[in-house]
Amino acid sequence: MSSAPYLDADVIKRIANITPSLPGAQRRLALYVLDNAFEVASSSIESLAEATGVSIATANRFAVALGYSGYAEFRQALFQIFKPSLEPIEKLRQKLDRGSNPAEVVHESVSSAAHALEQTSNQITPLDVERAISILASARNVFCLGLGTSGYLADIAAFRFAPYCQHIHALASHGGAEMALYHLQKIDTQDVLLTISFPRYSADILRIMRFAKERGATNLSITDRPSSPLMSLADHTLFVPAEHQILSGSLVPALALIEGMTAAMAHRNPETLEMAEELTRQLVPYFYVDKETASRDSIGRTPVTSTRKSKKKE
Repeated sequence: MSSAPYLDADVIKRIANITPSLPGAQRRLALYVLDNAFEVASSSIESLAEATGVSIATANRFAVALGYSGYAEFRQALFQIFKPSLEPIEKLRQKLDRGSNPAEVVHESVSSAAHALEQTSNQITPLDVERAISILASARNVFCLGLGTSGYLADIAAFRFAPYCQHIHALASHGGAEMALYHLQKIDTQDVLLTISFPRYSADILRIMRFAKERGATNLSITDRPSSPLMSLADHTLFVPAEHQILSGSLVPALALIEGMTAAMAHRNPETLEMAEELTRQLVPYFYVDKETASRDSIGRTPVTSTRKSKKKE
């Protein structure tokens, strides 16, 4: 690890400062932790002892030498450095320790999603939604961006919103942050960047939002909380819960919001019915038709005849 936040963490500084004065086994353990802090933060004391060839008692003494009450407190200090990345692992570890069966896990997941949907419905205000829809509808171009699992949500948003926006672009499928920036080179004050990001937040999303803001574009974001890093760059934000008892996050509330916004955009657009009829007409040749059912349903029906009079042959 080489990032500044990691090196500046108090627990890392403690280890670095005390390492030269530690006895042999503890020094070996300290050097291992400095080189593998993430792995140590996500593993048990038994795993650390086995990896370094020391006893569990030595690992505990090492934690005490650092000023902690024991290994558990030391590991918690390490965990805080990588908390956003490690929380899903901890949730999974706790779930496995409980020994829940698959049916229980599914039930808890569905119940949690239902609660999150209710929470979403309660916290989204009409004014928030109306403003977001107005921003999208008035933009010359809407660029939809999410990275990681949020990329799928961004693609769905681009697909759903397409009939109601002037021009819409799904950036998630273009090859990551570098290609997203490539396609945003001409973004300006008439355009909107719609970003979707949840824990674990993407640093590239923030970099791209900053680029769009510098060009004068409007940043519209969907994220999970007011403390989200997207807030510092967003012009308007919609919040949906994203917690999941095992996975890194739930996509259900965000997907529900996207579908709800689509329904609202369709409801306010006077051309919605005409567009739906035209689309259906174009797609009819591609629909599957059960010929046997269609034939059975047509039995007994009066054939439709043309009401137009045929011309007599002269």
